[in-house]
Amino acid sequence: NKAAADSVIQSMSYHLDHGNGLDAYSVGPSLGCGTPAVLSADGKQIVMPYCYRDYKILDNGPLRFTLELTFNPSTINGDTSVVEHRRVSLDKGSNFNKSVVWYDGLTKPIDFVSGLVIHTADTKSVELGANYVMYADPTDRPNDHNFQTFLSVVFPKAGTNTRLLMLDKAEGDRAGHALCVEKGAKPGERHEYYFGSAWSKYDCRSFGEWKLRTEALLEALANPLSVTIE
Repeated sequence: NKAAADSVIQSMSYHLDHGNGLDAYSVGPSLGCGTPAVLSADGKQIVMPYCYRDYKILDNGPLRFTLELTFNPSTINGDTSVVEHRRVSLDKGSNFNKSVVWYDGLTKPIDFVSGLVIHTADTKSVELGANYVMYADPTDRPNDHNFQTFLSVVFPKAGTNTRLLMLDKAEGDRAGHALCVEKGAKPGERHEYYFGSAWSKYDCRSFGEWKLRTEALLEALANPLSVTIE
C-alpha cells in the first residue's frame, strides 16, 4: 500500500523537516563530519575505522555529555592488533564536539587525520585553513531543500596540515574528503581535535558566520579562560 507507506514517511521521517530539525546529511562509508582515521603508508587512502566494541558514558549532563568508545582490533599499516579508543564530549549550547583519540598496538608513527566528506553536488564550497577545514554541505537533496549544513573540523595542535583527498571516481554522492592531518604521530599519542556543525535554517545563517564561529573556537583554545580560587 504505497499511499499509506508514503503518508507515514511524510509524517514521521527524520529526513524531512517537521519543524524540529532533521537529518539531511548524507554520509555513507566516509568520515562524515569528524570521524578519526589514519592514512595508508603511501598517504593516498584513508584507513577507515569500523564498529566499536564497548562504550562508557562518563558524563550525562546537564552541562556536558561524554562518551568513550573502545573498538575491535584492526590492522593499520602492518600492525595487526591496533585498538582505537575514542572519547567524545559535547557541552550544552556548543556547536563543537571535543574528540580525544588514542591507539594501542601501534609500533611506528602514523599520519592521523579527521575531516569532512565532500559531496558531488557541491565540490567548491570548501575551505582549507591552516588548521581547520570547513564545508557548506548541499544536503542529501539539494534540489528540494532550501538550506545548507555548515561543517568544520579543527586541529588546534601546531604543525597541522590540511588537504583535499578526492576520489578518482565518485562513489555514489561522495567526491572525496577535506582533511586535517597530523603527520608522523607517535605511537601512544593522544590526538585532540574538535568537530561541529550548524544549520542555516536555525541560528547560523551563512557560511561566513560559520567561519567566524570556527575562528572563535580557535581563539578560545589558544587563550583559555584562567580561574583563580583564593
